Amino acid sequence: MQKSLYRIFNDSTSRSFVIVNNFFAFLTILTVVSLTLETVDSLAHYRDFFLFVEYAAVCFFVLEYLARILSTTKPLKYIFSFYGVIDLISFLPTILGFANLTFLKGVRFLRILRLLRLVRFLRSSYIRILDAEDANDTRLEAHTRSFRVKIEIYIIVSLLVVLLGASVMWLAEGGREAFMHIPQAMIWSVKILLGGIPTTTPETLVGEFVAIGLRFMGLISFGLLLSVINSALQSVLFGRSDK
Repeated sequence: MQKSLYRIFNDSTSRSFVIVNNFFAFLTILTVVSLTLETVDSLAHYRDFFLFVEYAAVCFFVLEYLARILSTTKPLKYIFSFYGVIDLISFLPTILGFANLTFLKGVRFLRILRLLRLVRFLRSSYIRILDAEDANDTRLEAHTRSFRVKIEIYIIVSLLVVLLGASVMWLAEGGREAFMHIPQAMIWSVKILLGGIPTTTPETLVGEFVAIGLRFMGLISFGLLLSVINSALQSVLFGRSDK
């Protein structure tokens, strides 16, 4: 059983790995979208649907977490690894919420960190692309697909930063019009990340730190984007890329 689970979760060349990873990638996106929409008051009549999506997803995330532990000979290494912690965060806040722990209700926004799971899935896709390049892909095809995956990772990370910033602002300054719900706060976060000047300024210390952090991450993400584009241009124009 351990070998089968290892092949499903770690062997990027197996069909079962692709199917399982695509399923959990879809489930991750679905739950993040559901989480952001459930903060919109006008969608309150869909609350039961959002709860169903959340609880069903948590069941799958728990099963995945246990399966990953069983698939490795060093379970503690996985549990305390970066992705192990992310997998734990993907369902732990919801489970703690069953106990009605009031002081933990603000931690619900940590479910946004589920989006980091997509980076692992994209990383696996990138590894498969490198394997295909060694096998039978042309250099141009391999670099084209490699560039696509890098751009996808960039978009996912940028979206995560925007969602985290919006979620914190919703918690810290949710009573204001610009931060009434997470989707609305995301517009503010995007403006800050892209270096714009929003009409609404933070009134709390937490909000000020979020604004500074988004400005800083905007500079970093822009530099990373230029690096990816530069590598792709070198591959297409000169037939090489910087490793």
